[in-house]
Amino acid sequence: MAQLFLQEKTTCGFRKEFYLSRYIGSFLFTVFISSRMIQAGDQYHETFSFSQADVEAFARVSGDHNPIHLDPVVAATTTYGKPILHGMLGASVFSRLIGMTFPGEGTVYLNQTLQFKRPMYPGEAYEARLTVLEVEERRHRARIETVIVQLSDGKPVLSGEAYVMNKEKL
Repeated sequence: MAQLFLQEKTTCGFRKEFYLSRYIGSFLFTVFISSRMIQAGDQYHETFSFSQADVEAFARVSGDHNPIHLDPVVAATTTYGKPILHGMLGASVFSRLIGMTFPGEGTVYLNQTLQFKRPMYPGEAYEARLTVLEVEERRHRARIETVIVQLSDGKPVLSGEAYVMNKEKL
């Protein structure tokens, strides 16, 4: 008689997947059973940075060619002293993380609030922190706190909340 065994695997640091496996002779057969849905309190953190080339590419795509982002001479005369990221370029990391990782593919944005607390700079290291505040299981929706902190001092530079939908993961 073949023996069955259950395997548990954590993916993306938060989602648990379960597999049922059994050997038949020398062959291992594995079947995916389920994955735990995202729940209130779940968190995801990821470090990132943007280069000046990223800022220039964002300016081309968005049409925002404000010299405070692109011209070091002009930016030096401002309060910031050097070029800063477009605020929406910094916030775009939330779209990538929510749409590709946490909750992941299939997630649709319904709303996002943003508070720009401090400037972000090309070449600086940041950490995006996502925390699930509430899950509406019946509607497959979630409220997620979205925060970016500068790694050098741990202070928030951007914060807000996302309201998202994903029929498979929420």
